[in-house]
Amino acid sequence: MDEINIMPRSYLTELLPDLAEREPKLSLFYEVKSNLTRAEVETMARGGVAMIQPGIESLSTPVLKLMRKGVSAHQNIALLRDCAATKIGVIWNIIYGFPGEAAADYAAMAKLIPLLSHLDAPNGPHRIVIDRFSPLYRGHDANGIGAVTPVPGYRSLYPRSIDPADIAYHFEGDYATEPLDDPALLDRLNAAVAAWRTIARGTPPPVLELFDRDGVAVVLDTRPVALRPMTPLTPGQRDLLIALDRPRTRDAIAPDQSANADWLVSRGFVIHYEDRLVGIVVRPAQCAVAQPVRRAAGAFA
Repeated sequence: MDEINIMPRSYLTELLPDLAEREPKLSLFYEVKSNLTRAEVETMARGGVAMIQPGIESLSTPVLKLMRKGVSAHQNIALLRDCAATKIGVIWNIIYGFPGEAAADYAAMAKLIPLLSHLDAPNGPHRIVIDRFSPLYRGHDANGIGAVTPVPGYRSLYPRSIDPADIAYHFEGDYATEPLDDPALLDRLNAAVAAWRTIARGTPPPVLELFDRDGVAVVLDTRPVALRPMTPLTPGQRDLLIALDRPRTRDAIAPDQSANADWLVSRGFVIHYEDRLVGIVVRPAQCAVAQPVRRAAGAFA
């Protein structure tokens, strides 16, 4: 995602709070980075941001490191959860085909996806396209990519006297990765995402939400993987679930909360993923916005 297209962070303090006080309310779309806190997401909702396209692009921290994203899978999942809390729509993609990626990372993603069916689904998994001026184009040798050639379609667009390599923007590279050599794994990932998208389009779509009923915290769970639709929480379970809005290692959990952590994971309210615990239950915000009709998003990184 090009920096010039991303919403400036200054808007969170200099523009959106002002828009929140104005009438009529706007319905805005922005491209953003994915390292947003819940407070920042709520600021966007109050300011009229109804849909965002963040640079999520993976639910695997090792793959995100290959992309040099500077965020973790847990931050991306938390952003999806917090956007669900404010009804901000999220347009995003899963990108694969990065030199050095491991099959195990995509297998873990495919296994995780059914737990996330209450959150906005990606447009799909897409193989990365090597764009001119991108790090994979400029430093393809250093990134383990051999010959870089224009995608074949350019040849049919221009006269023979023009070399597509001189004008092309999208390229293919000569390289292999574990997932690219494992069609069954990519089929599994595609099937998991397709199922997620189908479930998300259901009427009504699934929810995993925390609410209060007569002073008792209750989780409403209508996901296909739900163990039961309504689950009351003890005060300790509720407190830990809220504390796990931010990812923590198991060692960071107080000993007297260990049993509650196991219980929350067993119900699918918390995920134990990449050696971190993070809650995925949505806590609806007071500043929720009306969710607009979605539009297609590009698949290029």
